[in-house]
Amino acid sequence: MKNSNQLTCIENLPNEIFTFDIFPLFSWQELYRTFFGLNQRFNTILKTSNHLNFTVDESNKHHPALTFFNSSIICLKVCLGQFDVTPFLALRSLTLQYPSLQQRNSIRPENFPYLEHLNLSYLLEDSILLNLIFSNGFKYLKKCKLDQTTT
Repeated sequence: MKNSNQLTCIENLPNEIFTFDIFPLFSWQELYRTFFGLNQRFNTILKTSNHLNFTVDESNKHHPALTFFNSSIICLKVCLGQFDVTPFLALRSLTLQYPSLQQRNSIRPENFPYLEHLNLSYLLEDSILLNLIFSNGFKYLKKCKLDQTTT
């Protein structure tokens, strides 16, 4: 029988407590900075977390967490035209603000097989991409928002 005055170490908590109760309280930068590298168990829990939402801009485009979490990120918002979105295969939601031609060309079902939500602001009509979207090329796509902007 345990003594009620005995302290519980953080290492004794089940993985689910971290995944569902603790990790959601942190931004992805804080999560990486706080837990990455503590030990193999925490690295594994972090790597298998699949509720991660990232916003990429000029200030964090080279953050090592993007590479570490690339297979776990399910929601990605990119505010840069020169950022490769193809490593993020698990995406369910992708938002691109003013996407470059390279980014628009990478939006293909084979690159994002689980994509459910797509949000693009764009300057030019992209008939190939529109054809993919409206011909059910993305098997799981439920919502698509295309904001045509003017300059």
